[in-house]
Amino acid sequence: MEKLISDHEHSRKLVGELRDLNERLWNGESTVNRDISRILADLVTVYPDHIHREDRMFFPQAMNYLDHQEREAMVQAFMEFDRH
Repeated sequence: MEKLISDHEHSRKLVGELRDLNERLWNGESTVNRDISRILADLVTVYPDHIHREDRMFFPQAMNYLDHQEREAMVQAFMEFDRH
């Protein structure tokens, strides 16, 4: 669980940096390309392992603690969150 939380914090930080760099790029600052590439490479490294741990390890085990109605509510909340 601690690793998943750490991954989320790290990814949010990287995505925030990426958003700022993208804005700078659109404003004509072409020197940010290297930083954009570095962040994307970092995200590509983090995401596959993180998604594997969530989808194959954490969520299946967590679902065992919830009843059918709670699981359905959680799935709907995830879908709504992902949609935004």
